Amino acid sequence: MQPRDTERYGEGASRDCVVQAPARPEAPPEQTLAPTSGGYPQTVAGLREFLAGCTLRSEEKEVAAILLGRPQLTYAQVAAELDDTPSPSTVCRRWQRFKNAAYAEGFEIPPVVLLPLDAVTAREEQLVSV
Repeated sequence: MQPRDTERYGEGASRDCVVQAPARPEAPPEQTLAPTSGGYPQTVAGLREFLAGCTLRSEEKEVAAILLGRPQLTYAQVAAELDDTPSPSTVCRRWQRFKNAAYAEGFEIPPVVLLPLDAVTAREEQLVSV
């Protein structure tokens, strides 16, 4: 096996390889969504403002407030925090009603909070009807 002729790769090339770091990618442009039909900004703060003024029942507002503040919670964890201790599927239905109202207002994902996959079991998901 013969050694490679390094001169082919450029004038005065040596066996040392110089690797140039790739250019830093520019930060993606911040996504700006149009305000909702009621003028709410497409942010979590806008969702909270919408929540305060919407016509949902207090139980639904309570679930939405908890999940907007701590989206990592599962429906079972939220149920344990509520005074009426509903089933996780009831918490899911209450959250779905809020999400449906937010979508109807014009909110998009984001900022409508995506919940973790373990927030509801497959069986509970089948029970959800809004």
